[in-house]
Amino acid sequence: MQGISYMIDSTNKALSDEIISLVEQILDSKAKDPTTDTKELESKIDNLVYKLYNLTESEIKTIEGK
Repeated sequence: MQGISYMIDSTNKALSDEIISLVEQILDSKAKDPTTDTKELESKIDNLVYKLYNLTESEIKTIEGK
C-alpha cells in the first residue's frame, strides 16, 4: 500500500459526512457523560473507514488483530 494516496474526494463525500456525524455524536455524548459507552458508534466509524478505503476482509482482520 506504500505510495498510494488515500484522500477523501467528492465521490466519497457521503461517507466522510457520515463519519463526521458519528464523531460529533460521540463528542456530544462524552461531553454530557464521559462514561457513556460509544463502542457501537465507534464500530460504525470503523466500518465506514474500511468501506472508504475499500479494504478487503483480510486487511480488516489484520487491522482488528484477528
